[in-house]
Amino acid sequence: MNITITAAEKSDCKALADLSARTFSQPMSEQEFARELDVKFSHTLTALADDEPVGFINIWIVSGNADLNNIAVSEGFRHKGIGQQLLDASLLLCKGCKTMTLEVRESNSPAIAFYRKNSFKQAGRRKGFYSYPTEDALIYTLDIQEKKMNDITSEKLGSEIEIFINSEHRFGTDAFLLSDFAGGRHKDMVCDFCTGSGIVALLTYKNFAPMHIDAVEIQPQAHELLKMTVDKNSIGSITPILCDLKEYRSTKELDLITCNPPYKISGTGAKNDNRSVSIARHEVLCTIEDVCKAAARNLKFGGRLCICQRPERLADIFSQMRAAGLEPKRLRTVHKNPDGAPWLVLVEGKKGAKPFLNIEKPLYVCGEGSEPSQEMQRIYGFI
Repeated sequence: MNITITAAEKSDCKALADLSARTFSQPMSEQEFARELDVKFSHTLTALADDEPVGFINIWIVSGNADLNNIAVSEGFRHKGIGQQLLDASLLLCKGCKTMTLEVRESNSPAIAFYRKNSFKQAGRRKGFYSYPTEDALIYTLDIQEKKMNDITSEKLGSEIEIFINSEHRFGTDAFLLSDFAGGRHKDMVCDFCTGSGIVALLTYKNFAPMHIDAVEIQPQAHELLKMTVDKNSIGSITPILCDLKEYRSTKELDLITCNPPYKISGTGAKNDNRSVSIARHEVLCTIEDVCKAAARNLKFGGRLCICQRPERLADIFSQMRAAGLEPKRLRTVHKNPDGAPWLVLVEGKKGAKPFLNIEKPLYVCGEGSEPSQEMQRIYGFI
């Protein structure tokens, strides 16, 4: 199921009013939703499933403070993380805001649990605030800056770069392996698909200094983390872009595209309850086919797509690369040690190239014992 969070439009108002009527005893009308869209300080976001509204959130932002007026998800779409996506997206609108405040019925235990999980704290009570039936409202407030900072940490990439991450958007060894495998030249125009917090783009910038890197990510939180990193380190040659890679169009033909994509086919394996993590691990929003088609559309003739994946997806990579006009030219397998099977493959496809696959020597992550091998120490920047 593909859920998109976007700003509500006038054409959504009837569906949102219907959803509000099914959810609240005092719902908003179609006319009220339409009026909210004309108010500068009012922001209504809608969750779309196959272009149909299945949820919404409405907030006001006035004088550095935000009020959460309504949030609702259609009954058949609950417990799928959509409410969390709506709240997360609304918080991205609250730049410079100190607090977010809301009222909730005292009897609405599921909503109260949701707000508490998101660090809202009870701040008061309004007697008889609700009608139909009459009931007290509990007032909850969120310290927005505290929430943002509590979940954000940073790590050093060598001595030069500080990268911001959080519990949902982190990075692992595969990012270092992909950046090293792809390489780069000073004159290259580069894009990193599925960039997350930007680790591959940042390593490429640090180690190879190409002319420019677009860093494309569909998840707003990850995009914001990379923007923080770029600002913190004053990096002018990386442009964070919030968009679906299927819609991405580079202003110039590219020399290199890197991609550390979701490894698992949608519908296979255990999915994480956290939607952000699930998107990063499963082909929920993009597939290998999508990556290859987007790469072919943006690469120059002779341009390269470098991708890392699990070995069991190798046939998918080769078939989709060729279908998109990207000839597989290099393959390297990554093993924990010489005795083990590979746990990762690194593949390069070249646009318009003739068939000839170079299988490079295996890369072993561990040397003696569990210490990093000499090659891994070089890739990590230890030597």
